[in-house]
Amino acid sequence: MCSALDKDKKHIYAVKFNEIPDTDEGEADDLRDEYQFERLVKLHHPHTLPFHEYGFFEQLRFTVSPYIPGGTISQKVRAGSLSATDALRYATEIASAL
Repeated sequence: MCSALDKDKKHIYAVKFNEIPDTDEGEADDLRDEYQFERLVKLHHPHTLPFHEYGFFEQLRFTVSPYIPGGTISQKVRAGSLSATDALRYATEIASAL
């Protein structure tokens, strides 16, 4: 993952990359992923991270979303810095998004 600055809008975005396997299965994944990305771009919920853009370039998939500082929930759990109150709040927010 990396971040990028949109100078016109003065926003920082997170850009995530995934490598696509160079196989028939990878091509099938492209079609499935494109369908899923299209749906995710249209999804609007207060507890989901919006996608602004997605795409495929050679053997890479990429997504662009707002940059949210502070790390992931997984990182917080591994670091032992997630309180019971925060864990319950995150679980409730995740459940509402599902």
